[in-house]
Amino acid sequence: MTAGVFVLVVLGVLVGGLIAHVLVDFGVWAIVLRAFGPAFERGAAATTVAIRHLKGKKSGVLAFFVLLSTLGVSVSSCMLSSVISIMGGFGDDLRSKIIGNNAHIVVDRPAGTIEDGMTVARRIRRIDGVVGAMAYASGEVMISSQTNLSGVLLKGIDTRNVRKVLDLPRHLEEGKLRYLDHPEELLRVESDFDEFERTAGRLLPLAGEGGSRDEYRPPSLEEEPPSDLAQRLPDAAGLRPPVARAGPSGVDAGAAGTVAQIGRGPDADASARGLGASGRAAPQLGEPGRDQPPEEPEEPDPFLEPIRDEVLPGVIIGRELARNLRLHVADEVNIVSPLGDLGPTGPVPKSRPFRVAGVFYTGMYEFDSKYGYVTIPVAQSFLNMGNRVTGVEARVRDVERAEVQARAIRRVVDRRYRVRDWKELNRSLFTALALEKIAMFVALSVATIIAAFSIISTLLLMVIERGKEIAILKSIGTTDRGILNIFMLEGLLIGLVGSGAGILLGAVTCLVIKYQGVRLDPEVYYIDQLPVHMSLGEFGLVGLAAVGISLVATLYPSWAASQLRPVDGLRQD
Repeated sequence: MTAGVFVLVVLGVLVGGLIAHVLVDFGVWAIVLRAFGPAFERGAAATTVAIRHLKGKKSGVLAFFVLLSTLGVSVSSCMLSSVISIMGGFGDDLRSKIIGNNAHIVVDRPAGTIEDGMTVARRIRRIDGVVGAMAYASGEVMISSQTNLSGVLLKGIDTRNVRKVLDLPRHLEEGKLRYLDHPEELLRVESDFDEFERTAGRLLPLAGEGGSRDEYRPPSLEEEPPSDLAQRLPDAAGLRPPVARAGPSGVDAGAAGTVAQIGRGPDADASARGLGASGRAAPQLGEPGRDQPPEEPEEPDPFLEPIRDEVLPGVIIGRELARNLRLHVADEVNIVSPLGDLGPTGPVPKSRPFRVAGVFYTGMYEFDSKYGYVTIPVAQSFLNMGNRVTGVEARVRDVERAEVQARAIRRVVDRRYRVRDWKELNRSLFTALALEKIAMFVALSVATIIAAFSIISTLLLMVIERGKEIAILKSIGTTDRGILNIFMLEGLLIGLVGSGAGILLGAVTCLVIKYQGVRLDPEVYYIDQLPVHMSLGEFGLVGLAAVGISLVATLYPSWAASQLRPVDGLRQD
């Protein structure tokens, strides 16, 4: 991005210089005279003299300063108009995201909840200009997964009317909105994680966390000899296989030390029938006897039991939150609310499992990392709100006239309720953006002020070089005010030509950025392209500022020219 912007700036300077050079050398002053001649009818003679001074033959130094002055005003105007347009693009992008993810009008109570939220929503829908309205219930909670946790604003929405109020369905990247109403369908949804990655990522040690390769590793069952395996098994009944020491004769194996399992050797048939070598019945393995304690019933191993899926309420979360918690659709999460029940030792937080029903992406980090959506009944139950709601949201047809519908809503709802439109809700943010744009305008205007010093130098050189002509004009009756007007017009014309070329170049630059695009890294800037918003009023303001600064810069040189005495001017020759 930096290289692209640098190339644009360099090209702008070169093109601006070329335009200024062409305009200065090919009679632009005559064109300006014809265009603005009616405005200078009273000072037609002064205007003619000023244009002849700029158009006529000049010394090399003076010609360079005229070109430099025009180029300075042109480049500064181009920079100012381009930056203001880009800042306007960022402001419009932020505004559209805020309006799309929030309602245009919000009805709530300054302290407390609304009991008749559904009734209020129905009344608001009947108002002319209102597209849709829905009640909502919200509260701050903690959401946790097996890897991380985060604070979230849990918001219960009316899934039947949410499409008319919010852009949430349009922003869904994974999952479906219907999963909130039908969470049982999530049991049939396969997560995007592979099963091996899901288990291996949690159970296997990370690289560098385990021991070195030279550490002791217990041998596997295939590597360990059967005799060592039998000795390591516990003596509990039913766990170690019965063994007999088989010697050379097959009767006493104490000396040989080899292992003979049941079912092998000469006593296999007797052992299979439960008889010992002497023909007497041998106690069965696991059968309680005098020398063996009774066996306790085995408890089922939870790791070997099949996982029983449970229908859990669904929750839709943002992309950044899903990335932070490493979640996908159909994954289980745990949500904790501080508004729990009263226990023996005080309030007990309420914890409940949920299942991810969808992942949305709005392009605004605050929403994608801090919002979770559920249905209104689930939010009311989890937040202990009963049948109450936090407020009612509405969307209007004309965003710019939302305050008109807000006044109409105030007339149909209880006076205890507070009605605010999107401008009032985000007043501090938009005020900060406006102040930032003004500050940037003032800061970049310094470049035009610097260019104005070049205009001062140019006009002072013009006074010195045209001293004889000034003396002749005064000798034939031109007043000091007439001389003052001539040099002020010269500075004004430099400002007009420079600002016009700069605004034209700035408009071309903005159009190139808008339609060709300057790509940005969305992981860093959370936007994939540099936005641009071109405003005719802002371009006109830039032109007026450049011309005004140029005009102010002409005051001292013009005054110095008007104070020149004819004798001093004629003495220079």
